[in-house]
Amino acid sequence: MKGIILQRFLHHCLAFLMASSASNNYNPNSDRTLLQRIQALDASRRVDVGKHYIPVLLVQEHDDDEDPEFFTIGHIHSDLIENIRKKTNDSKSLVYNKYFLFPPPNQKESPSGWIRNRFFGLKVPKPGLLSSFNEWSIILGHFTDVLLDCGIISKKHTDEYPVTDLEDEEGRGPNGSQAILATINRNAAPYLGITSVGVHLLAYVRHSSTPNEISLWLAQRAATKSHNALRWDPTVAGGQPMWMGLFENLVKEAGEEAGIDPQQVTETASSTGCLSQMTCKADGTCMKHSLYYMWDMLVDSEFVPKVVDGEVAQFELCSAKTLEQEVRHGNRLRPAMILVVTDFLIRHGIITPDNEPDYAKILAALHQPRIVYEYQNDKDGKPKDNRPKTKRKSQGTRYYCNKRWHHILSDDDEVKANIQNPDKEHSKSDKSHK
Repeated sequence: MKGIILQRFLHHCLAFLMASSASNNYNPNSDRTLLQRIQALDASRRVDVGKHYIPVLLVQEHDDDEDPEFFTIGHIHSDLIENIRKKTNDSKSLVYNKYFLFPPPNQKESPSGWIRNRFFGLKVPKPGLLSSFNEWSIILGHFTDVLLDCGIISKKHTDEYPVTDLEDEEGRGPNGSQAILATINRNAAPYLGITSVGVHLLAYVRHSSTPNEISLWLAQRAATKSHNALRWDPTVAGGQPMWMGLFENLVKEAGEEAGIDPQQVTETASSTGCLSQMTCKADGTCMKHSLYYMWDMLVDSEFVPKVVDGEVAQFELCSAKTLEQEVRHGNRLRPAMILVVTDFLIRHGIITPDNEPDYAKILAALHQPRIVYEYQNDKDGKPKDNRPKTKRKSQGTRYYCNKRWHHILSDDDEVKANIQNPDKEHSKSDKSHK
């Protein structure tokens, strides 16, 4: 009993501090526009962030006279590579040394020079008839283990996220989607730049036919949440686990977080689209592609969501005016949810081309494609044209993007050299960058 009372006391203290912080940071005369606030969330605009990442490859085992087959599955921060390298060397782990392929050690070069011709690899067996998916997932599990050993994450999540070939332009998966190669623990996924998918239910009340007479139920995240505790989300927000449909997950999360009857969600919630953004932590780590799938659900004035599973501290019905002030100047929302709430206000005619001069640019900023770090150069050893080139593959709300940020890539011979002797520079690479 005393423990419960103490927990509630600490929760209220933290809530008071967060509310005070939000109030102090609220500035209706801020010089930053709504467009600038949205753009500030886009990690792809931060050159200081992007230059520290290199590709992550799954590299198949091969004979010495064979060129290795590899799949680009994400990207990794250079500082994290050095932390893992040190841990691997200190622990002398046979597992880590067997499966991890490190780039040559960081040298005293410019950051952009360091990431040229580098990758971080995970060595995987050649695919069999049935075994490759499970075997590759186990090897990715070793990456989760090393993050735990380094103290970078504190525990494993119960959910797994899919790992795909980012350069699969043909869409060999179901309905033209990218084929799933393996899975990785949800808590480890951001450190490899694995795409994060979230589902969001926006339960709103319309008080009249006038656009401004609308309110949205927001949910305050519990004080026990490891990220953005006591910040505010839409009515329901949840990560997307493997092997579950998006809408199926939304119905489940609505019942678990807000006590909403599954039948009500099934019959009245309507899909409104998907937002996409390259996001990262404030220090530039964990850059990943984030997808936000959204559903609107019109409810009557008697509807009140209920706190059920402890993921939410409380719910609050916010007017359109309050919501607009929040996305433009406030500090209560979880940062990424500025995107979701802004989109809601646009769709319901509260933010319009007549009252927002950056309307068209905001629409574009809400849908940013994924950055893919390639590992590929011309066969003559010369770097490919370094000017940004974008390839997009769009199916409904699926996005694919490929941008070359630096001369970071090399040909298959360079991959082979890196795999066989990762602590030495390859002569071809040295010549091509002099």
